Amino acid sequence: AGASDAPAGSGRAWIHNIEVHPEHRGRGHARRMIQLVEAELAGLGVTELGLNVFGSNTVAIGLYQSLGFQVAAQQMTKRLAAGAPEPSLD
Repeated sequence: AGASDAPAGSGRAWIHNIEVHPEHRGRGHARRMIQLVEAELAGLGVTELGLNVFGSNTVAIGLYQSLGFQVAAQQMTKRLAAGAPEPSLD
């Protein structure tokens, strides 16, 4: 897991990436990594930890929620058909 401080002195940090090899998933490794990062950051005076997760990654979302993370922002996307005709403005 990698975490770095957000703007200096903000008291916030961000997990940029956390990954467990597929053969080792479901054994609590990601949970323990996050708990260790939280403990280290708390000792440094960091008061908020953030991360991004794809909406389709329900396993990770469940893990993060069980650790107390809450949704703070949401992005949405839409796939567009290549060469689709423009809608009429009439």
